Amino acid sequence: MTHQTTTPHTARQPRDQLREAQAVLKSAGARTHSPSDRLAFALDQALLEHPERLARAADYPGWIPGRRR
Repeated sequence: MTHQTTTPHTARQPRDQLREAQAVLKSAGARTHSPSDRLAFALDQALLEHPERLARAADYPGWIPGRRR
């Protein structure tokens, strides 16, 4: 069996990145005593698990960031 290491020149697979992000959020949520931090970590976890909930540029046709009405 070959062991692969991640170096700055070796890109991780998106699935690996997702698993790592989920593990970080779970760990951070377990360490904090702040209810608002726990809520933020839970919301971040939900967005990782359901990326379709994120807004996309197509959701706001013609919108220019920073533009005032």
